Amino acid sequence: MFCDKVVIADLMEAGANGYILKNTGKAELVEALLSIAKGETFLSKEVNEELKKVNEKTDYRFVLSAREREIVQYIAQGLSHTEIGEKISISPRTVDSHRNNIMRKLNVNSIAQLIRFALQNKIID
Repeated sequence: MFCDKVVIADLMEAGANGYILKNTGKAELVEALLSIAKGETFLSKEVNEELKKVNEKTDYRFVLSAREREIVQYIAQGLSHTEIGEKISISPRTVDSHRNNIMRKLNVNSIAQLIRFALQNKIID
């Protein structure tokens, strides 16, 4: 219902995997549900547009889900997909899928870029 950056940031920090507005159409609702079911984060198009207007420098901690941030942290620690999967009880293939989604969302092309980007944007410590 609210397209307020603070409200959205608080909800995402609390563990929400997505945010859509009350007036969201059926197609976008289906897209949101499918994305979240895959473990991805989803923000409605209107929310994304508003966040871009409000703050030119994106707070990338809220672009990624809590699980994606956790995986970035483990990647930065040098863990393999198998080790990450064992640590958080998912398959290495799912870890790979998360990594690909993370890299797509952040528009990076290598693990080195991912780690540098994550450090620069305070996604990881």
